[in-house]
Amino acid sequence: MEFYPKLALDIKGRFVIPSYQRGYRWGKQEVTRLLDDIYERAGTGQNYCLQPIVVKKIEEDRYELIDGQQRLTTIYLILKAIQKNMAVEVPYSMEYETRRDSAGYLDTLDPEHKNEYIDFRYIYDAYRHIDDWFGQDVNTAFMRRMDIFTLLMKQVQVLWYEADAGEDSHELFSRMNIGKIPLTNAELVKALFLNRGAANGTEGNPLQSQIAAQWDNLERELHDESLWAFLTNADAEKYDTRLDLLFDFFTSDRTDRKDKYAIFFELSRLLKEKYSGSSSELWRDIYEYFLQLREWFGDNGLYHRAGYLSTVNGDFPISRILNETRDMGYDDKIDWLDGKIADEVSLGGDDAETEGRLRELSYLKDRTKIENILLLMNVRTTANSGDMSRFPFNRYKSKKGGWSLEHVHAQHSEGLIRREQWVEWLTENARGLEAVSGEKPEVRQLLGVIYDYLDKNDDGIPGARLTQIIFNDLREKTTQFLTDERMSDEDLHSISNLALLGFKDNIVLSNSLFETKRQKIIDMDSCGVYVPVCTRNVFMKYYTPAGANQPHYWSGEDRGAYLDRILSIVYNINKV
Repeated sequence: MEFYPKLALDIKGRFVIPSYQRGYRWGKQEVTRLLDDIYERAGTGQNYCLQPIVVKKIEEDRYELIDGQQRLTTIYLILKAIQKNMAVEVPYSMEYETRRDSAGYLDTLDPEHKNEYIDFRYIYDAYRHIDDWFGQDVNTAFMRRMDIFTLLMKQVQVLWYEADAGEDSHELFSRMNIGKIPLTNAELVKALFLNRGAANGTEGNPLQSQIAAQWDNLERELHDESLWAFLTNADAEKYDTRLDLLFDFFTSDRTDRKDKYAIFFELSRLLKEKYSGSSSELWRDIYEYFLQLREWFGDNGLYHRAGYLSTVNGDFPISRILNETRDMGYDDKIDWLDGKIADEVSLGGDDAETEGRLRELSYLKDRTKIENILLLMNVRTTANSGDMSRFPFNRYKSKKGGWSLEHVHAQHSEGLIRREQWVEWLTENARGLEAVSGEKPEVRQLLGVIYDYLDKNDDGIPGARLTQIIFNDLREKTTQFLTDERMSDEDLHSISNLALLGFKDNIVLSNSLFETKRQKIIDMDSCGVYVPVCTRNVFMKYYTPAGANQPHYWSGEDRGAYLDRILSIVYNINKV
């Protein structure tokens, strides 16, 4: 089989539509969409890539058209409509095994015979929709016809897929129409490297064997979730193969990024224009490009900086970072990355203004900024741990898990209005009360009341006697024992009361008070659940001065110490 791109007006010959295919069935929507998509390219220089045309040669210049009848017929009709104003040639013809009159009707498009067969009706209606699309104004219609013809001649491409002579056409048609032909960019690109030699009678040569082995190795390496998450924010399921990401990066400066097969067409163009047909030289550059990516992944300084920047700013994918730092030395790369990162977390002004604006950030309106700041704090803390630790971008970007902002201390729970919610809140925070009870009889007394209300009734329902009034009273008393001071709403939603945590873990902690959350964080950490390093430090009170450290409450002094550490790690502002 052969794969290669071909301009629409380079399609020549006679195409036979076999009996197992239905007739032409495109309507106004499909025809209009095709013309609109092509016309979008006018003046842009961008190619438009049609879906594959799959054929099998019958004899010289005569092909069995296995897939692509609708597209090829529509292009034919577009050219017939252009002939109204311009002397252009339709470079191919179409024959029908069981509907022989259709070939003649394609040529005449006689409105008097349009209702003789259903196929004639579809063909004629499509032609009229095309003619209407060009418009009724003579001059405008002429210019649009000229533009479309020029685009068909220079920018509209098809993927020409020529099946082997021995392949069963009917079986191939069936497989294609139930999605079992892997016409992905990666498969087509693979054909550029591994089928070209076979076509020239050099199948099995050492170079092809080397490319095939490297191909499989690259695909395997890109299944390393740590590497994948460093390279991209995209879900791997978006790509047919992991290698598609590598080819996407390698052709990242292509003008056309919209069409399904744009990567294949761009690599085909590079092979022809830049590499003079040498697939080995093109593959060498692709492979060396991957080695650069892997080098950045392996270097902790580049890994943490580039990984962070590409994570928080979609305008700086790893491919752009590599391109913009290509000619820099290592230290210059570090400086460039640090500068871009500083821009991401900048709050403006001098040190005093930065501190003031940091305090003013609120969970209610600045979530993205706060998350970016705390993410950088976690990345830098991990990178500076001194034991070659690496921040797990794959965990941070996990579709199933993901991270979100968690209130360190959540004293408000006014949204809890169902008995199930009251039971859950009291059960969770009773654990915090247990931790602070010690020799405090008033706390033990409150616990007794809570457990009494949480007991199941005769029907096995826990908390059946709870009402909103009773819950509010128990919640208020619990909050008083687990809070050394009442936070204002500003403090509650400030960055000094926020930390990053896995989304599922965040849901589990929900509205719990500090001590309850601290106990749960200890449990999660001991069970191997990943807790971000700075979140663990917050709940373990590592940022609080030893003399002021009391483990059960999240006080104003705790929040101040945490804020100072954010200033130090993220902004290099060290308060004396």
